[in-house]
Amino acid sequence: MARDVLTSVAAIYPPSLEIHVVSDIICPWCFLGKRRLERALDELQKEEGITTTVHWHPWLLVPRLPASGVPKLHMYRRRLGGDEEKLRAMVRELQGLGELDGISFSFDGAIAGPTLDAHRLLWSVRETPDMQGKLVEELFIAYHERGQNPADHKTLLECAAQAGYDHQAAEMFLRSGKGEAEISAEISGAHGAWDMIGGVPHIFARARKGLPRVALDGNSRAMSISVPGAQDTV
Repeated sequence: MARDVLTSVAAIYPPSLEIHVVSDIICPWCFLGKRRLERALDELQKEEGITTTVHWHPWLLVPRLPASGVPKLHMYRRRLGGDEEKLRAMVRELQGLGELDGISFSFDGAIAGPTLDAHRLLWSVRETPDMQGKLVEELFIAYHERGQNPADHKTLLECAAQAGYDHQAAEMFLRSGKGEAEISAEISGAHGAWDMIGGVPHIFARARKGLPRVALDGNSRAMSISVPGAQDTV
């Protein structure tokens, strides 16, 4: 069904689609959404010959986390009001969903930190979608599978290197502070820019030549959106 909806957008101006994804690195549903979107787009290319370009845009779910990070389980425990039963159920649910999509979610010993610098790095390669896609994948893996703090510059530089980002250039960029104002402005304008009516992950699709615009807005808990297969429940 995801392929059918995306195909209907591309049908007017085939054979190419622009996909814009609003997400945050520490959002597990965003990682799941990435996997499902990739699967839908792969089917679209193989069966319909429609090519796509994916652009990643920032969102800050927990902007006030300390740079040193906090245990991931502690962050979720606070969000769930200290309810250990709900916490265990959430962990089981995410690990089960992750297994179906090839993701090994890690919780014990994992560190959650602010993601502004990670988004700055992604912003710095916004004109190179392939590299941006590789970088966001490495960032998701580092945090969700290896439990690494996304605010730690060593972690960010390792991810950048894996994505093909020149180490010295990435290090200089992180030190520069560039992109902070732009990230803030982009987040503030996300609802208007991408027809965003809910939370993340949010996926926006359009044919490259112009309209129509199709917003694929996801419920971050149920992963149920208007384009099943990208973020929907299994």
